[in-house]
Amino acid sequence: MLNFLRVLRGFAGLCFLLAVGAIILQILVNFVHFDFVMPSSMAIFMLGVMHAVFWLWAFIGLRRIINSIHKKEQGGPHPSLSKPWHL
Repeated sequence: MLNFLRVLRGFAGLCFLLAVGAIILQILVNFVHFDFVMPSSMAIFMLGVMHAVFWLWAFIGLRRIINSIHKKEQGGPHPSLSKPWHL
């Protein structure tokens, strides 16, 4: 069970990094085409930010879930999750 949740946490982290990369790419493309302040560009940017925030929320939430399950079973937090960004 914990290994499956850790795989899901890794997937959420990967999706977060890809979403941040997509935001950066969208900003660069808009800067090159001189339509950075267009409403459609800002809407796409805000949707990208909301998408990245969702995956960050999933990444952090899965860490808390994994630690709580491990505390119930073993009496302490998961040793592999001692730092916030570890999988």
